Amino acid sequence: MPSSLGVPDWLKGHPDLRARDISLVQGIEASQSFPPRHPSQRLLIAVTVQNGNVFCTGRPYKSTVPQYVVKVLHPHTEECSINQRVQAHPSSANHGLPSEIIPSEPRLLLMPFVDNLGGLEYRNRPASFFVDIFHQLIEGVEYLHQLQIAHLDICFGNVAYGTPNYTATDARLVEGRVYLIDFGQSRQLALGPGLQPPIVLPQSQEKKPPGVTALDPYAFDVYCTGKLMQFILRVGARDTRLPSRRIADVHIHRPRSSRSARGRLPLGSFGGMRSGWWAPSAGARPCVAVVRLPVEHGRC
Repeated sequence: MPSSLGVPDWLKGHPDLRARDISLVQGIEASQSFPPRHPSQRLLIAVTVQNGNVFCTGRPYKSTVPQYVVKVLHPHTEECSINQRVQAHPSSANHGLPSEIIPSEPRLLLMPFVDNLGGLEYRNRPASFFVDIFHQLIEGVEYLHQLQIAHLDICFGNVAYGTPNYTATDARLVEGRVYLIDFGQSRQLALGPGLQPPIVLPQSQEKKPPGVTALDPYAFDVYCTGKLMQFILRVGARDTRLPSRRIADVHIHRPRSSRSARGRLPLGSFGGMRSGWWAPSAGARPCVAVVRLPVEHGRC
């Protein structure tokens, strides 16, 4: 029987968690993110339904006690093996969240608690703040693709960010670092980008292009990444109160074939995005390695 706090009794008394002195107190609810209606508002989070398989420990306000998340992994997904592979490949380009697989039945994924992008304050941020998030996001997606892993559910809620509130209590977390989370829909593929044929796409939080049910999985990751970046730009434009010319202070180069007379493009419009990062046609979308190049120019 579940406890009054939403944690099943079998999980609350799990011997592997007790051995680590981890006491779960509540389930984590799924959320949907919306841009603020007014610039003075932080990003709004509307709680929807409880996931039923993600739980967390408690932490008193302003406490330095580490906080943890435990996810009960579904045996019919590849989430367990993907997390094991990601943890086994340390690299500066690896943006997987530090975690541990507890080899019980069912498998448990133990992670540090960390904010997603909805927990950030976007007001008065310089354009370089957004460019850095974009660079890390693209770097992380490209790294997964090098491992022949397609995330397939890249969205606002599945990107975490190392804020001081949590990095101060867990040495594995890095302040200002972007983390890709939730590999529940992800796939390990036989072929790499440019070679992989279309697959039937799983459910995803990002809406698929109209009429699309099967697609190159790597191309779908690029599509979702572009939509996420577009969403972040819209949030930033509203929440920072920055006039458009401030956003345009950072420039990136267009490809030579599409360069304007001035030869430069404002950050707010992003040449890669205008060239089809989220084009409904997979053939019109560049691979993630190509997407990364203009963002790297923007960081310089």
